[in-house]
Amino acid sequence: MTLDVSGIWQGVYFYSVPGMDPVQFMARIEQNGTILGGSIREPNTFAKADTYELLSILDGYIAGPIIAFGKSYLEGENAAHTVHYVGLVNKKADFINGDWNIGNWTGRFEMRRHLIDRTQCRGVKESVET
Repeated sequence: MTLDVSGIWQGVYFYSVPGMDPVQFMARIEQNGTILGGSIREPNTFAKADTYELLSILDGYIAGPIIAFGKSYLEGENAAHTVHYVGLVNKKADFINGDWNIGNWTGRFEMRRHLIDRTQCRGVKESVET
């Protein structure tokens, strides 16, 4: 049975490097069977561009409780890369945790699906499509 992970998720990722602050993000996941798509919005904490937020495309799959996706950044100098995420979805399909990596950079992540006011996420979908 495939878990349904469609919706708006609030998350945070942590670096494995001591002294680096966690980064919160918001993800919109669309699911078609086992195929996942969507977008992610997060504060600009590393790119040199003069932009407050970074946008990325989410592309992946789910197989049972295992979720895997890439986060490919759309804008920002030094942000043109893909981060790979692999995690486990709980039985209620409202919590995901796992690991991320890009080359030698690694860390952990958590995501929670909440019933939130969709206006809080305004622009997550729209800004990726424009």
